[in-house]
Amino acid sequence: MTANVRTVTVDEAAEIVEAGTHTVFDVNSPQRYEQGHLPGAINIAKDDVAGALPADKSAPVLFYCGSITCQAAPNAAAFAAAQGYADVSVLSAGISGWEEAGRPTETV
Repeated sequence: MTANVRTVTVDEAAEIVEAGTHTVFDVNSPQRYEQGHLPGAINIAKDDVAGALPADKSAPVLFYCGSITCQAAPNAAAFAAAQGYADVSVLSAGISGWEEAGRPTETV
């Protein structure tokens, strides 16, 4: 993880989602996204991060994927930071940690 990427807990991610301060990116498969995702999250393919990022590089972004062992979100976050995004976070627990904590999900 790069110095410009912050790892957040499920509780911190819940505060971010509730506040609506970040663009939240789900870097899971479309099928997993449809089963349940963080409220307001946008599903992106791990190889389409550049096309999904906001134009404003000061806009805060949060990435997550399947679980703590998944590398799609950390890789996407590192890419965003390398592109000059100043406020990049990763929910390392992923959707599995979010659900295990009893947090609500949305479905398609």
